[in-house]
Amino acid sequence: MEGSNGAQKRDDALVPWFLRSHIFLAVSYTSYLALGLSARMLPGISELFYRKFPDFWTPALAIYLLPALIIYVLGRKELPIRRRHRWIFFSLSAALSLIVSLQASFLAFLLQICVLLTLARFWRYERSVLFSALIGSLASFALLCREGIPLTDPLLRASISSSPVRACFQVSSIFVAAYSQAKYGRRGLIFLLPLATMAVLLGYKGCLASVVASALISGMITAEIKFREAFLIALPSAIALFLLGTLVARASYGSWDIPWFLYLLYRMGFTVHVYQEVARISVPFGLTHGLAMLDPTKRVIADVLGVERGVGITATLTGPATLDFGVLGVLGLSAVLGACLRAMHPSSRSKMQIALYSSSLARILTLIDVGVGFIDLSYILGLLYLSLETR
Repeated sequence: MEGSNGAQKRDDALVPWFLRSHIFLAVSYTSYLALGLSARMLPGISELFYRKFPDFWTPALAIYLLPALIIYVLGRKELPIRRRHRWIFFSLSAALSLIVSLQASFLAFLLQICVLLTLARFWRYERSVLFSALIGSLASFALLCREGIPLTDPLLRASISSSPVRACFQVSSIFVAAYSQAKYGRRGLIFLLPLATMAVLLGYKGCLASVVASALISGMITAEIKFREAFLIALPSAIALFLLGTLVARASYGSWDIPWFLYLLYRMGFTVHVYQEVARISVPFGLTHGLAMLDPTKRVIADVLGVERGVGITATLTGPATLDFGVLGVLGLSAVLGACLRAMHPSSRSKMQIALYSSSLARILTLIDVGVGFIDLSYILGLLYLSLETR
């Protein structure tokens, strides 16, 4: 018992307290809820919520807060997940990826397996790994932009929204941003600007946010970036998110009256309100029984709620799980995320472990808005496999 407690203390000492998974995610998740609810009372956009969602189902708030509680409780304890268990998580990751590939692209499944096994075998060749991931980002970006710039073309952006190539760009870019910081310190920021620029040109706010977040998290874990410096980088990135979101909305809808500085608040408010509608119709036992988590486009949620524009809508971290499996979906997904992220806490100053942990936190941060599907679970389980492999 003393050995386990000592290992946990050494484990936690590597990560600043505010970046430990149970604290970081619980605070981020509850903050998202608070900001989303505040949008209902904010002059200028409150009437939009009262018109679309006249009645707020308050029991949804209790269900919404369950993930924060579960992730926090699990993150405080050392879990019996060891290196010898790594093939269990590899198998689970592969199985989920295979299930999703049956309705998407089998090639994406094969690519994921090849990448995981190659990284597991050659992770010690740091420069080769980093520049291979960078080449993957550049190649994916070139393929996505071969017919134009998605930022200025709503139809093109919609057509690539669920593309495996876009997923490849996001995964590789998040990893490059985190790994370059862990390996090169402040000099690694030279990778951040081109990655962020490509994310902006693709027109995906979550991709931009996750790339910047992964670099900052990795830099603060290695103590190469101080909190003040992280704030100075995060502030212009946040402004870019406001402007990017407004630009995309205007291009998509033709007109957009919400001020740019209220865009993210409106987005959070809309997503929280969508979740309470999802909870209202699917609690306690669920409604779609796997279809929502299987669909990376989030169109199943839109169809169930009667959205007629033929696009997907977001419903917060556990929205798809709630729609599929009700309260059990919320409990199960929260437990899996909490356990995986706690097990990924770096056990040494390994650049690979820091990069994997930073990548997972950054991705979950954006999934707080978008919602976790089976393909996202496959990604997190794959990162856990690599984290255990490199110990």
